[in-house]
Amino acid sequence: MSIRENIQFYPGVDVDQYLDVLITDFGADAHPTQPDAFLVDGLPFHKPQTGKNYIFILGFNYVPLSDVLVQAVIQHPELFPGEIFIQWTQEQELLLETTLKDLRLQVG
Repeated sequence: MSIRENIQFYPGVDVDQYLDVLITDFGADAHPTQPDAFLVDGLPFHKPQTGKNYIFILGFNYVPLSDVLVQAVIQHPELFPGEIFIQWTQEQELLLETTLKDLRLQVG
């Protein structure tokens, strides 16, 4: 059995803009052996993909996703509006469910 984490942003954000923030501000880099994947904080994640009205970021089996993936949208209100709804799950377990506006208020 695999254990995989997933972060979703509703509505979707611009994937290229999001990746640019991760690379420029948080040092994300292309994964050395996995195509269409990146590393941030030493943790791998697959390139964000778009759904109908959201984007999702999948982690690798048995490896947690970095909280930097959410910090990136928290720290850039000029790019990512507070109405964005965030869900972070590990398989079927909900780890985080909130709006970006409420999350910004919590972290100050």
